Amino acid sequence: MITQQISDEVRELAELNKQAMFDRCRESWRHVDAPDVCDWIESKLRFGTGDGDVQLESRVGPFTFDDTPWWRFIVRSAVAPECQSIALPAATQTHKTANFLIAIPLYLAEFKPAPAMIVVPDEGEAKKIRNRIYAVVQESRKFTTFERLAVQPEHKWNLQEIHLGSMLIHLAWAGSKSKTRSKPCHYVFFTEVDVYRDADQKSGDPVEAGKQRTKDVLRYKHLFESSPSEKPSTICDEEKIADERWRWYVTCPHCGRKQEPRFFLHKKGKLARKGGIEFTIRANEQDGDALLEPRQARTASYYVCESGCKIANDYKRRMVEAGEWYPLGWRDGDAEPERRPCRTMGFHLWAMHSPNETFGTIAEDYLRHKKKGQVVDFFGNRLAISYESETRAPTWMELGRRAAYTNARRTVPDACWFLTAGIDKQGDNNGSRYVIRGWAPNRTSYLVDWGWVSRDEFDEGPILGDLLEVEKRVLASDFACVTRDNEASLNPLGRSRLRVRLANIDTNHLPRQIHRWMRQLAPNWLDRLRDPNRPLSESNPLLPGRLRAVRGDRHVRPDVRFRHNLVETHARSGEKYEGGLHQWGICVYPYYQEQLDCISTTSVGHDGSWYVTSDALALGKEYLQQLTNFHYATTFDKRRGRRSAWVPRVASIPVDFWDCEIYAAVAAEMVVGDMGWSEDAWEIWRGQSTKQQKRSRSATSEVADIGSR
Repeated sequence: MITQQISDEVRELAELNKQAMFDRCRESWRHVDAPDVCDWIESKLRFGTGDGDVQLESRVGPFTFDDTPWWRFIVRSAVAPECQSIALPAATQTHKTANFLIAIPLYLAEFKPAPAMIVVPDEGEAKKIRNRIYAVVQESRKFTTFERLAVQPEHKWNLQEIHLGSMLIHLAWAGSKSKTRSKPCHYVFFTEVDVYRDADQKSGDPVEAGKQRTKDVLRYKHLFESSPSEKPSTICDEEKIADERWRWYVTCPHCGRKQEPRFFLHKKGKLARKGGIEFTIRANEQDGDALLEPRQARTASYYVCESGCKIANDYKRRMVEAGEWYPLGWRDGDAEPERRPCRTMGFHLWAMHSPNETFGTIAEDYLRHKKKGQVVDFFGNRLAISYESETRAPTWMELGRRAAYTNARRTVPDACWFLTAGIDKQGDNNGSRYVIRGWAPNRTSYLVDWGWVSRDEFDEGPILGDLLEVEKRVLASDFACVTRDNEASLNPLGRSRLRVRLANIDTNHLPRQIHRWMRQLAPNWLDRLRDPNRPLSESNPLLPGRLRAVRGDRHVRPDVRFRHNLVETHARSGEKYEGGLHQWGICVYPYYQEQLDCISTTSVGHDGSWYVTSDALALGKEYLQQLTNFHYATTFDKRRGRRSAWVPRVASIPVDFWDCEIYAAVAAEMVVGDMGWSEDAWEIWRGQSTKQQKRSRSATSEVADIGSR
C-alpha cells in the first residue's frame, strides 16, 4: 500500500516536471515580434542598483544612444542573423560593457533565446557582470513589462550561470578549464580578452575554448570587446581579420571635410602636422615641438583637421556625435557605402567616443601617462590601440656601441639624482645577479654597475654567501660622481658620492632564505610599520627602507603597476615569516614593453635616453646578450591555437639581467612616487628641501633624498 502511494507520487511529480518542461519549451519557441533593437533598448532598459541600493553603473535612468550614436550600427549588427562575429577594440568609459554584455544579451533573451556564455578574465569580474545584468532587469521591470525576461530568485546568487527565464547564460573565466568546456552555446560574449593572457596558461587559450562552444551551431555569434594590451593583442587581431572593418568619421565644422579622427598628428607627407590633436607649444602660438605641461594641454590643445582647420574643444561633442560609420580607408569624395551587417565585422572606439571627453582632456591624459612612463597603458586604455615599438631590438654589440655613455663601470654621471638596483636570486640557488642604475629627470637613466655573484656549493651557513656579497656590492658601496671627462664632480643635490637609494630583490625563488638575509640587515634598510604591533593604516603607515622584496603578480592591474602585501607565512611550507615579509607584487608587462622600447630606440642624447657604461661592450657581453634576448613572441599550436608570451629569443641564453633592469626601473618609480618625472617638479622639490635644511640650522644635516615613495 505504501509502495503504491510512493509510486503514484513519483508518477505525478514526473508528469508535473514533464508539463513544466513542455511549457518552458513552448514559451521559448513562442513567436514574439522583435522590434528594432535600439528602440527596444532605449524604451525598455534602465540602469539599476544592486542589493543595498548600491549604484553599479556610471549612469542612471534609461539606456540611451543620443550621446553615443555610433553604438546604433554596432548593436543592430550584433543581433542581425547574418552577423556571426564582431570584434571591438574600445577605450575605457565608452559604454562597451553596458551595451555589449548587458543590453544585447537581454534583447536576445527576450526575442531570440538560446544558450549563451560570457567569458570574463576572472571570478570577481563574473560576479560583477552577473550583478549588473540582474540589476538592470530588476530596475527595468519596475517601469515596463517583458514577454520572457525574468530574474529567477533561486538563481540570483548562482555563479555558474545567469538565468533570465527564457535564456541561460553560462559564466566562465580565463584560467578555469571546466568553466569553458562541455557547454554548447549559440552566443559567446568575450569581455576584456587581452587580460586572458595573464591567466593560468595550463588551462589553455580561453578564446579558442569559447569558440569551440558553438562548433555544432549553424547561426552562432562571437562578440569580442576589450581594451587592447601591448602588441600582439587578441582583440586587435580579431578585428583585423574581420570581413568588413568600420571607422567612425567626423565632419570638420569649418571646411566640411569628412575624416577619421586621430590622436597623433601625421608626421610626414601631404598631411604632415594635420589630422590629430595638437599638444605641443604650437598650441600656445610658439615655435618648436616641445610638449605642453599636462595642465596647459587641458585648455590649450585643439584638433587640427586634415585641411589644417583648428577645431576648439567646444566643437568636439557636436562634431563627433554628428559623425557616421565608413569602411576603413574610405576617403572624402568616395561613394557612400551601404551600411549593413555582414558575417564578421570590426569596429574601433577610442577616447574621442567618450561623451564627456574633450581634445584637451585626452591630450592632458597622454602627457601625464608619458611623464609617468606609462604610454603603453595610454595606448590601450585611451586610444584602443595595441602598443608596438617602432624600432627593432638591436644586437648586443649594437646596443653596447649605441647606448654607451662616458662614465666607466662603478662611477655615476653627475646628472644622476639617485640610484636604484635590481637583484635576481637564481632559482637553482647557484648565485645572484644585480644591476645598478642612476636616474635623472624625464626618466633618463645611466648604467652604473652590473654583476654576477656565484654561491659556493659547500656554503651551508644560515645566510647565503652570495647574498652577503650582494649586500657589500650593492647596498654598502658608494659610487663616485663624475663629469663627462670622468673627473670628480657633484650631482644636482650637491653630493660627490651616491649610495643605492632603493634596491628590489626578486623573491619568487627562495623567499625564506632571502627573508633570513633581510632580517639581519639594519632595521631602517627595510620597509617597516611605524608600530609593528598594529595593522597598516593611515595612522600607522609603512615606513620605506632601502631594500624591498618583490615578485611578479598577475593580479596587479597594469594601471596600478605595483602593490604592497604583508605575507605572514610561506605559501608551500606554511613556515611563518618572523616579523612578516613586506612583499611588493608587480605587474611586469608594461615594464617589459617600456624596457624593450628603451633598448630599441636608435637615438640618444635627449630626455628619456637609456645608457650603458662606456666599457659595457668590453666587459659586459653577458649583460648585453641577456638584455637583447627577450621579446614577445606568438606561436600557433594545432591543439591550443595561438599562444603569445614573453620568451627568450635564444633558449640557451638566460634573461636574468633583463629582470634586474625591470626591478631597478620599478624601484625608480617607487622612489619618485606621485611627484612624477618632470624636471620642474624635481627642482621645486629641491628648493623646498633646501629651505627645510636651512631652517634646521644644522651644519651636519644631510640633504634629503628625492621622492616620496
